[in-house]
Amino acid sequence: MDVRHKFLESLDKWGDEETILDEGRRYSASQLARVTVWMRNRLRAEDDSETGNVAILLPTCAAFIPAFYGSIFAGKIPVPINPTVPAAELAWMLDHIGARIVLTAAPLRPVVEALPASGAQGVRAMYLDEELGQLGFGAKLAMALQCRPSKLKAALREPPNETACMLFSSGTTGKPKAVMLSHAALIANHEAIRLRYDFGPRDTVLCALPLFHSFGLCVFHLAFWSGARIAMHRKFQPRAVLRDIQNEGVTIMLVVPQIYQMLLRNADMAKTDWSRMRLCLSGGGPAAAALREDFERATGKRYHQGYGLTEYSPVVALETPDRAREGSVGPLLPGVEACILDSSGKTLPLGQDGEICVRGPSAMSGYYKQPEATRAMIDAEGWIHTGDCGHLDSDGFLYVSGRAKDIIIVAGENVHPLEIEEALLAHPDVAEAAVIGVPDATHGEAPYAYVVSAPDSALDEKILKAHLRDRLAPYKIPKGFSIVGELPKNALGKILKTNLKALWEQSV
Repeated sequence: MDVRHKFLESLDKWGDEETILDEGRRYSASQLARVTVWMRNRLRAEDDSETGNVAILLPTCAAFIPAFYGSIFAGKIPVPINPTVPAAELAWMLDHIGARIVLTAAPLRPVVEALPASGAQGVRAMYLDEELGQLGFGAKLAMALQCRPSKLKAALREPPNETACMLFSSGTTGKPKAVMLSHAALIANHEAIRLRYDFGPRDTVLCALPLFHSFGLCVFHLAFWSGARIAMHRKFQPRAVLRDIQNEGVTIMLVVPQIYQMLLRNADMAKTDWSRMRLCLSGGGPAAAALREDFERATGKRYHQGYGLTEYSPVVALETPDRAREGSVGPLLPGVEACILDSSGKTLPLGQDGEICVRGPSAMSGYYKQPEATRAMIDAEGWIHTGDCGHLDSDGFLYVSGRAKDIIIVAGENVHPLEIEEALLAHPDVAEAAVIGVPDATHGEAPYAYVVSAPDSALDEKILKAHLRDRLAPYKIPKGFSIVGELPKNALGKILKTNLKALWEQSV
């Protein structure tokens, strides 16, 4: 089975029922099917690239579905890309994957039209909002006759590419890498998650994460392949999300911790009915205990967390209500193996922190056209070296303490920024916190904290140090603090510590 079969199974579950909610617009499965056939036909006729890689430059919207699956049914490989990247970076990505067609939307026309000046030659754009708008998104009879869904079933006679799609890594260090994910890897990850949680036609799933990111794509497929309704949001806006929770009866949300935080700050939070919400999950970064407690007090719902990475399609470990431990991201998913290694590659005992390494059926095939980077990431025994630090307990629960490269060595002692950040976030006036390591003449390195204060609060270094003295050993207390208006983040909301380190260097 490949993802084309999963797509057709989903259409059979829905029939003509309303499937996608896209900021006031509603689409049925039959509409999606017809437009997917139309997309397939266009790509088969017009994409003459040698690689068959098709770039998708779209927000989280209904048009993404025929763009993604139309590419696959056409025998191409879809490559979703962050639509906010500057033209120069986009040109490099397109050149790297050899794409000649970009499926995009009219608001992104300035970026696309700047591509030739940035070095991307021979790239053609298809503005799907304009073309699908003219076609009524599959509603016209002529299109319905020409683009019958039965053509998709006939396409199954053609063998698929081994690679289902490629997703670019975040690129916070160096150039981004294109992660190749196979049909088998995506399906295996989906099925493993479904063994923990049940998704189905009775559910409406919030889809508010970018679909060019592995977590966002995973959430979409969990809903889509399970026959659930999907409430899509092109850009995260707290009021719009709360409105869908209230009016559309959202039952499942899988988002990053920053979204839970922004919802709590919104004035509409107190007026929102959460009674139909049956499952809240968090991923894409650590969830502070204080944030989870605040959310539970506000909604009566406990959100659970998981851990993953793009190179594993992406989920590795996941909590459930009956299998959760404080500080853990949950037990490993079925089929996942993990080991903890020290800097010399030696396996560490249970309970001792080291680099988290994983392997299993959802591992990536490799980085596109980067064999050396692939060998550096996946060793000869198939272990993916995540670059994250943590440990396992005797029951197979995984604990993540942060990025290995972010560890601060204070006078020979390893200090994990996450521990300091959680202690800071326990203060009621701290909205966000990020800790980096900076040079120190006495101890070699020392922590330094960047803090965003809550509205109408008055924080200073004296208050923060007093708060931390009861919670941390003296050497873990930051040597300095900066109160800032916001922290730099990527498209998924992850804090960019490389930017903070550059900011600190500029200030000294």
